[in-house]
Amino acid sequence: LQHYHDLKRKLEESNSAVCDFSFTQDLGYAVMGLKRKPLKIFKSIYDYIIEELGEPSLIISMKCSAEELLRRIKLRGREEEILINSNFLLNLSSFVNAEVEKKRKLNKYIQFLEIDTEKLNIITNSKDQNFILKKIEKLI
Repeated sequence: LQHYHDLKRKLEESNSAVCDFSFTQDLGYAVMGLKRKPLKIFKSIYDYIIEELGEPSLIISMKCSAEELLRRIKLRGREEEILINSNFLLNLSSFVNAEVEKKRKLNKYIQFLEIDTEKLNIITNSKDQNFILKKIEKLI
Protein backbone atom coordinates (compact mmCIF):
# COMPACT_ATOMS: atom_id res chain seq x y z
CA LEU A 1 0.00 0.00 0.00
CA GLN A 2 2.99 2.30 0.36
CA HIS A 3 3.33 2.58 -3.42
CA TYR A 4 -0.39 3.31 -3.74
CA HIS A 5 -0.24 6.14 -1.20
CA ASP A 6 2.92 7.58 -2.75
CA LEU A 7 1.38 7.64 -6.22
CA LYS A 8 -1.99 8.91 -5.04
CA ARG A 9 -0.29 11.80 -3.24
CA LYS A 10 1.77 12.65 -6.35
CA LEU A 11 -1.32 12.56 -8.55
CA GLU A 12 -3.17 14.90 -6.18
CA GLU A 13 -0.38 17.44 -6.75
CA SER A 14 -0.10 16.93 -10.52
CA ASN A 15 -1.84 15.15 -13.38
CA SER A 16 1.20 12.99 -14.00
CA ALA A 17 3.88 11.22 -12.02
CA VAL A 18 7.06 9.27 -12.62
CA CYS A 19 7.53 6.21 -10.41
CA ASP A 20 10.46 3.92 -9.84
CA PHE A 21 8.17 1.08 -8.78
CA SER A 22 5.61 -1.11 -10.46
CA PHE A 23 2.29 -2.37 -9.16
CA THR A 24 2.77 -5.27 -11.58
CA GLN A 25 6.04 -6.17 -9.85
CA ASP A 26 4.32 -5.84 -6.47
CA LEU A 27 1.71 -8.30 -7.73
CA GLY A 28 4.54 -10.62 -8.79
CA TYR A 29 6.02 -10.57 -5.29
CA ALA A 30 2.57 -11.33 -3.89
CA VAL A 31 1.94 -14.24 -6.27
CA MET A 32 5.31 -15.72 -5.38
CA GLY A 33 5.11 -15.15 -1.63
CA LEU A 34 1.52 -15.27 -0.43
CA LYS A 35 -0.72 -18.23 0.23
CA ARG A 36 -4.19 -18.55 -1.31
CA LYS A 37 -6.36 -16.39 0.97
CA PRO A 38 -3.90 -13.51 1.50
CA LEU A 39 -3.18 -13.56 -2.25
CA LYS A 40 -6.89 -13.24 -3.02
CA ILE A 41 -7.08 -10.23 -0.71
CA PHE A 42 -3.97 -8.72 -2.29
CA LYS A 43 -5.36 -9.20 -5.80
CA SER A 44 -8.60 -7.46 -4.87
CA ILE A 45 -6.63 -4.51 -3.49
CA TYR A 46 -4.44 -4.52 -6.61
CA ASP A 47 -7.56 -4.46 -8.84
CA TYR A 48 -8.98 -1.57 -6.81
CA ILE A 49 -5.75 0.43 -7.10
CA ILE A 50 -5.57 -0.04 -10.87
CA GLU A 51 -9.25 0.88 -11.19
CA GLU A 52 -8.82 4.00 -9.07
CA LEU A 53 -5.47 5.25 -10.39
CA GLY A 54 -5.59 3.78 -13.87
CA GLU A 55 -2.91 2.09 -15.91
CA PRO A 56 0.33 3.94 -16.59
CA SER A 57 0.75 5.68 -19.92
CA LEU A 58 4.34 4.43 -20.20
CA ILE A 59 5.96 1.30 -18.82
CA ILE A 60 9.75 1.19 -18.81
CA SER A 61 11.18 -2.28 -18.29
CA MET A 62 14.76 -2.49 -17.09
CA LYS A 63 16.22 -5.82 -18.20
CA CYS A 64 19.35 -7.71 -17.27
CA SER A 65 20.33 -11.27 -16.47
CA ALA A 66 19.59 -12.88 -13.13
CA GLU A 67 23.32 -13.25 -12.55
CA GLU A 68 23.88 -9.51 -13.01
CA LEU A 69 20.91 -8.70 -10.77
CA LEU A 70 22.35 -10.95 -8.05
CA ARG A 71 25.72 -9.25 -8.36
CA ARG A 72 24.07 -5.82 -7.96
CA ILE A 73 21.97 -7.01 -5.03
CA LYS A 74 25.07 -8.29 -3.25
CA LEU A 75 26.84 -4.98 -3.88
CA ARG A 76 23.97 -3.14 -2.16
CA GLY A 77 24.41 -5.32 0.90
CA ARG A 78 20.82 -5.02 2.14
CA GLU A 79 20.09 -7.53 4.87
CA GLU A 80 16.51 -8.09 3.68
CA GLU A 81 17.82 -9.18 0.26
CA ILE A 82 20.31 -11.82 1.45
CA LEU A 83 18.04 -14.78 0.66
CA ILE A 84 17.27 -13.71 -2.92
CA ASN A 85 18.56 -16.25 -5.44
CA SER A 86 18.62 -16.49 -9.23
CA ASN A 87 15.61 -18.84 -9.30
CA PHE A 88 13.53 -16.25 -7.44
CA LEU A 89 14.66 -13.52 -9.86
CA LEU A 90 13.92 -15.66 -12.90
CA ASN A 91 10.42 -16.48 -11.61
CA LEU A 92 9.71 -12.84 -10.79
CA SER A 93 10.98 -11.71 -14.18
CA SER A 94 8.89 -14.33 -15.95
CA PHE A 95 5.76 -13.24 -14.10
CA VAL A 96 6.33 -9.52 -14.71
CA ASN A 97 7.11 -10.12 -18.40
CA ALA A 98 3.89 -12.14 -18.83
CA GLU A 99 1.83 -9.43 -17.10
CA VAL A 100 3.43 -6.67 -19.18
CA GLU A 101 2.70 -8.68 -22.32
CA LYS A 102 -0.96 -8.95 -21.25
CA LYS A 103 -1.06 -5.17 -20.78
CA ARG A 104 0.55 -4.71 -24.19
CA LYS A 105 -2.18 -6.79 -25.83
CA LEU A 106 -5.12 -5.40 -23.85
CA ASN A 107 -4.33 -1.69 -23.72
CA LYS A 108 -3.25 0.06 -26.89
CA TYR A 109 -2.81 3.33 -24.99
CA ILE A 110 0.16 2.17 -22.92
CA GLN A 111 3.59 2.89 -24.40
CA PHE A 112 6.42 0.45 -23.69
CA LEU A 113 10.17 0.93 -23.52
CA GLU A 114 12.64 -1.82 -22.73
CA ILE A 115 16.14 -0.95 -21.53
CA ASP A 116 18.97 -3.48 -21.43
CA THR A 117 20.84 -2.31 -18.34
CA GLU A 118 23.72 -4.66 -19.03
CA LYS A 119 24.46 -2.72 -22.22
CA LEU A 120 23.48 0.75 -21.00
CA ASN A 121 24.73 2.27 -17.76
CA ILE A 122 21.95 4.65 -16.83
CA ILE A 123 23.32 5.19 -13.33
CA THR A 124 26.63 6.90 -14.06
CA ASN A 125 27.00 7.27 -17.85
CA SER A 126 25.54 10.61 -19.01
CA LYS A 127 25.66 9.54 -22.67
CA ASP A 128 23.47 6.50 -21.89
CA GLN A 129 21.19 8.65 -19.70
CA ASN A 130 20.66 11.14 -22.53
CA PHE A 131 20.04 8.32 -25.00
CA ILE A 132 17.27 6.92 -22.78
CA LEU A 133 15.79 10.35 -22.06
CA LYS A 134 15.47 10.98 -25.80
CA LYS A 135 13.68 7.64 -26.22
CA ILE A 136 11.29 8.52 -23.37
CA GLU A 137 10.62 12.00 -24.80
CA LYS A 138 9.57 10.43 -28.10
CA LEU A 139 7.02 8.26 -26.27
CA ILE A 140 5.39 10.92 -24.08
